[in-house]
Amino acid sequence: MEEELKRLRRPYPQFKIELRVCSAIILLLVFGVVASISFQNWQHFERSGSLVVMLGVFIAWRDLSGKIDGQRSRLIQEFTARLERLEEPARGLIRQAINAGEADRVKKAQSEIDVSLKWLKKRVLALEACTLALGTLVWGYGGLIGQLVSKFA
Repeated sequence: MEEELKRLRRPYPQFKIELRVCSAIILLLVFGVVASISFQNWQHFERSGSLVVMLGVFIAWRDLSGKIDGQRSRLIQEFTARLERLEEPARGLIRQAINAGEADRVKKAQSEIDVSLKWLKKRVLALEACTLALGTLVWGYGGLIGQLVSKFA
């Protein structure tokens, strides 16, 4: 579990959705830079920033964090039902001991999954925020950034 949490805390893209969004951002910005250099007009780079903002809005609209919350609720219901079955009175000492051990394992798994889903939700929210912030920055200041970079190149 500790390895899973360490992996979730790393800032680089790890999941398919993160890789797709980062790839789309890079492609949009590279296309904007290439078009701006080709036409010698940095408005194209600024416009690529607006497309990145649209991508961020689309991600937020898909409500991935809401889907994570829904999955978390379903898992909690399943874990609760499993624990209720295990806590029913059992015949025999051996069966009671087995049920108690199984209940402990279910509680531990529930705790680990809950922490993992919370970290995943944080990653999705950070992805949305970073996409919108980067797109807004490029959209607002892309022309200035391009002109400064082209002076030094």
